[in-house]
Amino acid sequence: MKIVATTVVAAAALGSAWAYRRSVRIQRAVEVKEKAHAILVVDIGSSSVRASAYVLRGDTWTLVPGSLHQLKMRALANDGTALVHVIQQAVERVKDLTVAWLTQQGAFRIVGVGFSCFAMSLVGVNSDGKPVTPVLTYAGRCASQAKALSQTLAHQGLQHETYNRTGVPIHPAYAAPQLLKLQPNDRVVTWQSLVGVLLRQWLGGESPIPMSYSEASWTGLADFRDAVWDRKLLELIQIDPATLPSIQDPSIPATGRLQPAYAKRWPLLQDTPYFLALADGAAANIGSHCVAPECKTTGSRIGLTVGTSAAMRVLVPVGQIVKVPRGLWCYRVSATHAIVGGALTDGGSVFEWALQTLALSPDAIRQVGAMAPAEHGLSMLPFLNGTVSGS
Repeated sequence: MKIVATTVVAAAALGSAWAYRRSVRIQRAVEVKEKAHAILVVDIGSSSVRASAYVLRGDTWTLVPGSLHQLKMRALANDGTALVHVIQQAVERVKDLTVAWLTQQGAFRIVGVGFSCFAMSLVGVNSDGKPVTPVLTYAGRCASQAKALSQTLAHQGLQHETYNRTGVPIHPAYAAPQLLKLQPNDRVVTWQSLVGVLLRQWLGGESPIPMSYSEASWTGLADFRDAVWDRKLLELIQIDPATLPSIQDPSIPATGRLQPAYAKRWPLLQDTPYFLALADGAAANIGSHCVAPECKTTGSRIGLTVGTSAAMRVLVPVGQIVKVPRGLWCYRVSATHAIVGGALTDGGSVFEWALQTLALSPDAIRQVGAMAPAEHGLSMLPFLNGTVSGS
């Protein structure tokens, strides 16, 4: 009887060991498959750059632990423009770090490189694709040009019509008044997005890199419904439409392969397709799962982003937007959808302002945080520094 019991225990142990080894083999096979279809993502902000890798698990892209690398930079100038070379150095360095880490881990195959970038970004380049202007950004300092352009449109009775076509108001954060302020530059052959400038330098080629729907729409120079450059506005600010690149679906890879020097620098990426950038606001809605399923036309979740500034955005089918709601903006983000929303200059900056101005103690902050929303009976709309939504 004792021998039988021992045999049963041994068989059970062998069975458990076999099941464990099988589960380990299955898990390893899954991990190998995941690593063979990884993507590299670069996020370009105005003060820092991040690069990281993701793998697809089920239907969710999941961050590869340890792959995230971040570098701070000082690219913004006092006039609200940004320095291309500072950003390029930071982007390339952070790619160095993440690619080196992935290579060290082994078995990773990168099937695509994608970008999110602060919006807007617009750079004038020469015939070789080299930058000849700084980056025009959302931090533009051109209030007088914006006011003059708004008055011109109003005088011609075109202000609301233009707003409804482009989806944005005339505001210093957009390209039209910034281009009016910029000194004439005969060396500008084409206008590119910031990521377009980087892609052309990495991938080579003589043709301008297209802009994605969101990159183009965030400049405020595009008709968001037809996804084409707005000729009436361009004529008013004396910009030749031929100097702007084509507008392209971001799911289409950019043309070209890494130039030899960059292929040697990033061998893991030498055969990898590169994709156009998404504007940071569009990427925020995707990352927070605030996107409309293909089978639905309404009911999308609202995405709320609070950083230094703050914004709320909802994805809406383009065909449903007959008129852009007053005080909001509307950006084209895909072949079928646009983002409708609004932004405040004040977000986390209001919190910092309150801490410093009111000299709040840590205990006071904890007490407020423990309260139910609106329990205090006092609400404040933080319009201290205005909006970038036309209100």
